[in-house]
Amino acid sequence: MELHLEGNRIKKVRETSLGYLPSLNTLYLQNNRIEEMAFGAFKNCSKLKTLNLARNKLTKLEYAGFDGLDQLENLDLSANSISSIEDGAFLGLYRLKNLFLNVNEISKIGAYLFADVYSLTSLFLYKNRISVIEPGAFSRLMYLKVLSLFDNKITSVPQKMIKGLENLEELYLHRNRINKIEPWTFSATKKLQQLYLYSNLLPFIPDNIFEDLRTLRVLHLGLNTITYIADNAFRDLGNLNVLYLDSNRLTLLNSKTFTGLSRLKDLHIFFNKISFVAKGTFDHLKSLSRLLWDVPEAYRQSMPESEAKTRGSGLHCDCNVRWLKDWLAEKKLGDMTCATPPSLTGVMVSQLQARHFVCEPLQVSVYPKKTLVLYGENVQLRCETKTGATYYWILNGTRLQADQYRVPNPLGMLTIYGLAEEDLGEYVCVAENEAGLGASHAMVAAGVRPLFTTYPEPTDANEPQKPVVFKCQAKGNPAPTIKWYKDGLLIIGTPEESRFHITMEGSLVFMGKRYHITREGYLIIFEPRVEDEGTYKCEAENELGKVSYEVSLYVEMSAKCDRGCKKGGVCKAVKYDCVCSRGFYKKGDQCIEEKKTKAIAVAEEMGSGSGSGSGSGPDNGGSGSGHQEYSGDWTSGSGQERPTNPTTAVPSGAGVDQEESGDESSSKEGSGKERQDESAGGESDDGSFEAWQPVKEKSRNRRRASAEPISPLDAPPS
Repeated sequence: MELHLEGNRIKKVRETSLGYLPSLNTLYLQNNRIEEMAFGAFKNCSKLKTLNLARNKLTKLEYAGFDGLDQLENLDLSANSISSIEDGAFLGLYRLKNLFLNVNEISKIGAYLFADVYSLTSLFLYKNRISVIEPGAFSRLMYLKVLSLFDNKITSVPQKMIKGLENLEELYLHRNRINKIEPWTFSATKKLQQLYLYSNLLPFIPDNIFEDLRTLRVLHLGLNTITYIADNAFRDLGNLNVLYLDSNRLTLLNSKTFTGLSRLKDLHIFFNKISFVAKGTFDHLKSLSRLLWDVPEAYRQSMPESEAKTRGSGLHCDCNVRWLKDWLAEKKLGDMTCATPPSLTGVMVSQLQARHFVCEPLQVSVYPKKTLVLYGENVQLRCETKTGATYYWILNGTRLQADQYRVPNPLGMLTIYGLAEEDLGEYVCVAENEAGLGASHAMVAAGVRPLFTTYPEPTDANEPQKPVVFKCQAKGNPAPTIKWYKDGLLIIGTPEESRFHITMEGSLVFMGKRYHITREGYLIIFEPRVEDEGTYKCEAENELGKVSYEVSLYVEMSAKCDRGCKKGGVCKAVKYDCVCSRGFYKKGDQCIEEKKTKAIAVAEEMGSGSGSGSGSGPDNGGSGSGHQEYSGDWTSGSGQERPTNPTTAVPSGAGVDQEESGDESSSKEGSGKERQDESAGGESDDGSFEAWQPVKEKSRNRRRASAEPISPLDAPPS
């Protein structure tokens, strides 16, 4: 019995809407406006086998929403707006075989969503927004044969996603965003016959994702970004009939690319950039009946003129295609078009002559030439040639065998996963094509990240004349370099240079005499000042990484220094005193600027002298010998001006000898003692330095030979 209610304006299915229909087998409710279904709405239709709710406005499926339909086999919920499905929504549907949830807004498949529909044979989830499929979501669907997930947002295919699908025959994963398929993922689907993975983002085909698919008939890998196919990747696909590899980024094929495809009949490989095909590439394809190398005629009309001329082929025609011409003639599989060199662009391989089979000498390069990494890290070595070749690697004289840790690929790249001690040494890449052999080598060594052996310690600078020393040392391989930073600014210092600079980049460059970085990495700060306070960071770095450690410097200042050391002084650490700068002298806690006077007064006790300047007056002290005053213009005891001629009669007498010899005694005892005290302190009565002090440093002969103004130490003529 069937009931057709499609194409109406039904908005809600109530609990009593369908009445009592125990014999109803098929119910059509598609193309309505159903937004809600009451709990138990179908409980009076216990024999219902087909329920069609497609193209309605359902947004969610609640727990046990189809309670009572334990005979249901076909449920169509496609083209609704379903975005939420509660676990247990299909509770009781033990006999359900076909479930259509396509063209909805589902974004997540929960782990227990299909736990109650274990009799499913077909599940359609295409054209949703599915990006998350929880592990084990399909694990109970042991009878499922068709799973359609195309046009979703799936990015990877882990093993747990496919787990449990032992009887799956058709899997549709095309037009997703898949960029990774875990190894041995499809090993759980040993009965798989059709696998569609086209229009995804697969970067390459590893050698372990199609294992045990011995019943596979159709494999579609077109419209991806595949750059290479690992050797023996198809080795278990002995029953494969059709293989699509078109519209990818393949650049070469070698003799192991199609290993195992003995029953392949149809190979689509157009829209690639394959420039090199190694000899024997197609030898495994015993049953091949169609090879689509050039772009089919239907697609050429939309191609640019330059590409249309080559028919989309990237084949480089030189000595490496000699065998290919013979193979095509034998198999009668059509022809291929040359893309390069320019002289052969657009020429068919079957038309090539013996003079075209010319190759340049094979040149091989490996990079990087030297690799220094940590144990446990991954290493990649690249081997390249200009024209393409097949590659293999030699480690320390032994040919390298691929395993899970050392993985070469057909493009000449070798990847070492988790570097171990047995992976160290010299790697030689050997390239081979019809032009001959070529080789190049590289070294792989292990290093060690920097590790501190000596840590700097926080410091309080509080002792005079004691430099601050921050010790910092580190070890590593290669040996790390030590850098210092103050408050985030780089300190640069060398033992030889002595400057201070701030770079345009903002780095603080300390190269002054007070800042010194030793070759061992120690930072020494001489005469620490308050402006040196801050955070200092020691950083050790080598090619494999860097470490850093911070400490602080505190400079204590004396209160007396803060109060008294102003003009002309430098405030230094506690226990330092206020040290006067050049041109100043210390008086108490002050620095006083030096003053030079032009004349000095004659002492009152010298008033009885004759003023003749003869130097014979030791009795009265007023003889005008002039040794008591050393600044300003000279005047005799009588007030008479001294003649301006410096070459007049040389003075004689004890007073002059004492002056010239630096003896600062006076003929008057009290006056002599007073002068002696003044000379010892370096100050005159008014606190100024005497002019004799710099004059005394010169020799007598040098003073007389000088053309400078007359010195007050020369006595006036008698």
